[in-house]
Amino acid sequence: MEHLWLVLAIAASALYALSNLVDARLVRNVLRDPLAITAIVGLSFIVVAILFICLHGITWIGWQSTSLAFGTGLISVLVYYPYFLALQTADTARVLQLWNLTPFFIVIFALGLFREQLPWVDYVGVMLLITSASIAGMIRKEKQTTSARTSVILTMLFASILYALQNVFQKILYTQAGFEQGYIYFSFASFLAGLLIITLSTPTRQHLRTQFS
Repeated sequence: MEHLWLVLAIAASALYALSNLVDARLVRNVLRDPLAITAIVGLSFIVVAILFICLHGITWIGWQSTSLAFGTGLISVLVYYPYFLALQTADTARVLQLWNLTPFFIVIFALGLFREQLPWVDYVGVMLLITSASIAGMIRKEKQTTSARTSVILTMLFASILYALQNVFQKILYTQAGFEQGYIYFSFASFLAGLLIITLSTPTRQHLRTQFS
């Protein structure tokens, strides 16, 4: 049991890589619409919300925490759109490597919002992640034009910024409201974001109706 954390970390990484392969197949061969898949991801959060309510109940967390939860939930769904957009055209491994830019933005936002100071070794780790992501984004060989490769890099850069904001805002939310209640409100907000996409985007609604009819 001494090294259980290491086993769990490796298992989590393997499952995350597998989920990205499934995502790539979904966006390239099944639904073929990044916005439609983004909406489905948002709608799926209602399952988590109901499960947490059954386990922990639900209480009012105040207007400030509720607003934060809904903003964070909206960001958490929006982050999937550039991610699926990149997966639709770029190599899966390259997209995963570009996700490594996220820790850099988390550090920036944490310093700006919380004035948190990390040990120097953590900064070294973040810089190594940035370097590897940058090299992978620039030199990985694919049958794409320079313009297409640049578009993928910028898309994943935007996704990384959104994902970093989501993580920072979630930290604030869970500190204010507690994890269980914060996550319930966050999940409801993510569900509503998915519902909003389907409501406002007629092409997405028609695409899903065609796929599931």
